Amino acid sequence: MLHRRSLKYFLREVYRQLHPGAPPLVLGWYLQAQCHALELAARGETRRLVINAPPRTLKSITGAVAFTAWLLGQEPRTRILVAACSEDLARLHDRQARSIMESPEYGAAFPATAIDRSRTRRLELHTTAGGFRKAVTTGTTATGFGGDFIVLDDCIKAQDACRAAERERIERWYRSTIGTRLDDRDRGVVISIQPRLHERDLAGIMLESGAVHLALPAVAARQQRIAIGPDRFHDRLPGDLLAPHRDSRESLKRQELLMGKRDFALQYLQDPAAPGGGAVELTWFARYDEPPLRERCCRVVQSWDTAVSTEPAAAFSVCTTWGLVGRSWRLLDVFRARLDYGDLKRAVIRLHRRWRPDCVLIENATAGPALHAELRRDGPFVPVLRPVRAGKAERLFAQTARLEAGLVALPREAPWLDSFCRELRAAPDGRYWDQIDSMTQFLEFVMG
Repeated sequence: MLHRRSLKYFLREVYRQLHPGAPPLVLGWYLQAQCHALELAARGETRRLVINAPPRTLKSITGAVAFTAWLLGQEPRTRILVAACSEDLARLHDRQARSIMESPEYGAAFPATAIDRSRTRRLELHTTAGGFRKAVTTGTTATGFGGDFIVLDDCIKAQDACRAAERERIERWYRSTIGTRLDDRDRGVVISIQPRLHERDLAGIMLESGAVHLALPAVAARQQRIAIGPDRFHDRLPGDLLAPHRDSRESLKRQELLMGKRDFALQYLQDPAAPGGGAVELTWFARYDEPPLRERCCRVVQSWDTAVSTEPAAAFSVCTTWGLVGRSWRLLDVFRARLDYGDLKRAVIRLHRRWRPDCVLIENATAGPALHAELRRDGPFVPVLRPVRAGKAERLFAQTARLEAGLVALPREAPWLDSFCRELRAAPDGRYWDQIDSMTQFLEFVMG
């Protein structure tokens, strides 16, 4: 049977059973992309996975229902924890998964998987081989249970995501409770499925730690090549709709008017940076096409905002490298990493050798004074130690007129560009300021 070997065909069968009498499910490319990403996780090729998609794109049915039942069909000893934001949602998906696994079609496709009715109870479904699917809600401990897979399905409500206390509660629960329930921390898999709700939502926390990201915005903001199967891809161009048969441009515009630009950008465009109304508009920046070459710049300046920690939630150390071409300062490179002091010093020296700047700025904070003293004593160059004169937001607002005047240019493409632009657009409400601090320090130095 096709749906025994392939999750996408199993999803189609699940949809048929859950929606009797409805037209057959059309396996759009975005559903194939979700299924392919989940199959890679099932094989252990992906250990941390974040899937962000708009509401009503079957992401929960795909990840929390079909995928979990399919996993137990592949290997009935699999131990799965599925978390949701409310007991109602957890109960719904538990009931749906149970109805699928009790169906004759499932039994025919996966004859080795049988439900152990002596152990199965509310929100717990056990197999005779010792595997299970246990549903939990955010804040609960799942005491006594460990899993091979943890599926986090819509673990915070949209209306709660704007509350810092609620986001912090979910983060603590993820880091200290549900995130500790993997039986094998090296081989266990954690999957988060939700639309974006905030820069610091659960998806953002996982992405900071290096999770694989499948982002499926309702309207493509840039060109994308998305894997939908082994050696199969779907290419999206800017402006392409995710599911035009379901959400036309007109219906999306109506939804944006109903929700407001910010909530629409989050839930439908998967963009946690606030659109418009922020401190900086990306339209202020000129753009350049040529690859950055030191030789084309009459002056090069590097600006360091330092931190000293490798912890997952710590601030980053950032170096922005700027080159003066004509009358425009071009951002040539952004280095951003969490480093201890030794690695930070080596990075400062390495980037100095790479770009041969005329000047290196280091903020007089955290590791800055020690770096300045050691480099002044030992070389290979002497940086400029820059004082911190005001708060982060004040320093940025002081430079917005220069940015709006178009005196700074960004490349049209660079591997670090998306991260830099997200931080700019999230200001002044974003979590991170390290790239902005590096930029404002540079602007204060060269423009006064």
